[in-house]
Amino acid sequence: MRSWDNQCLIRQIVGTLQIADVAAQVALNLRTDFAGFRDSKPGPSAVVVMHGVLVLLGLLAAPSGPVRFGLYGDRLLPASSLVARTSRAAQESFRGAGAAGPSIALPQLGGTRSAAELNGYAMG
Repeated sequence: MRSWDNQCLIRQIVGTLQIADVAAQVALNLRTDFAGFRDSKPGPSAVVVMHGVLVLLGLLAAPSGPVRFGLYGDRLLPASSLVARTSRAAQESFRGAGAAGPSIALPQLGGTRSAAELNGYAMG
């Protein structure tokens, strides 16, 4: 068997078992399902299949609804955790370091310049 045949066979098996897969596919024909090749006017059979696919996708996606993604905070970790201790040490070491704004090196200008000269250089 060729690799493509194996992929098709696996997809059919997974689709039959409905393991996080949608077996039905909606195929829209440009001539029959679009009025004037522009406006979507799917036939009744395509609408039925489309509704079935959307319902199945909704059912598959429903369990992931309450999932919230985000970064962990070092405050959530136990105080004995190496990550929490390192994070606290970094926060204490660099507290207020960025308050004055970033430092920018512009070797073409040479020497310290006023903010107006730097803005003029940057804008133009």
